[in-house]
Amino acid sequence: MRHEDVKDAPEKLAAQGALTRILLEQRVDLYRRHLDESESWSDEWHSAGFESEYLPRLNASELAELQAELDTLIHKYQARGKGRRGGGRHPGSRERRRPRVRLPLPRLSPGEDELP
Repeated sequence: MRHEDVKDAPEKLAAQGALTRILLEQRVDLYRRHLDESESWSDEWHSAGFESEYLPRLNASELAELQAELDTLIHKYQARGKGRRGGGRHPGSRERRRPRVRLPLPRLSPGEDELP
């Protein structure tokens, strides 16, 4: 659901907010499950896995460009995985959820250069 689709309808905007909060709670639950289960992973999966947080300084158009590039990259790997699933599950493969949230951070107060 895009903001452009709901911005002029308060009831849709409220529904989008409620849905976003539900999705956030689901992601938090999945992350907790990930933390609980990751200890049982093989060394190979531990080495391949990653968690990261980036704080690029972007304007709105650069953020949209980054989103498009990430979509392209993710679709490449989704297609690869779907190709495997068509002929059966690839030995050792697992589905991975990589939530991507793009949101501008709150404006910094005058004199603040960086977030902590």
